[in-house]
Amino acid sequence: MLQKKLIIFDLDGTLLDSKLDFPAIRRDLEIPEGKGILEHIAEKPSHEQEMLRSKLLTIELDAVDGSPLFMGVKEVLLELSDRGFYLAIFTRNTRKAAEKVVRKFSLPIDLIVGREDALPKPSPDGLLLIGKKLKIASCDTLFIGDYLYDLEAGRLAGVDTWLYLYESENIPDFAKNASRIIFSFSEICEILRFKEEED
Repeated sequence: MLQKKLIIFDLDGTLLDSKLDFPAIRRDLEIPEGKGILEHIAEKPSHEQEMLRSKLLTIELDAVDGSPLFMGVKEVLLELSDRGFYLAIFTRNTRKAAEKVVRKFSLPIDLIVGREDALPKPSPDGLLLIGKKLKIASCDTLFIGDYLYDLEAGRLAGVDTWLYLYESENIPDFAKNASRIIFSFSEICEILRFKEEED
């Protein structure tokens, strides 16, 4: 049974075809390969953290200007909103960047949680915070993301989690941890519509 009330989306790589150049960010911020960007910054002394976070924020906000939505995203979000679903974003990006995306494309998003608001994924804190603020249980929530951190956060939060792989021919090993894999946004409405009819 798939009766959901709340759908939470990752931002970069899920809603947004992000033009963030992660190798370039690592070089600019002197972050070693294999180390998480946010995790590396968090290990630095406080004065360095402030400087690195400021640089990262500038990069992220600038990237929004040149990044389109994935095909069908706005249409699907509008349909889901019309059908009464609460819609939220949980991202390792900043809330400011997510808000810029929502404004730029006029997306019907009810709540945004960025790294300023909760521990970043793979921590489940942001998912749990969204559920708490909207008063919706984990069992009534669906989370959709494109990366391992999304699947780990969803599992820890006890939330049904789908993996979004935009027209990808390569299925990563971590995909086995997803409850479902989708390759286009149109599948979301089709699956939910089918399940509603089935129920």
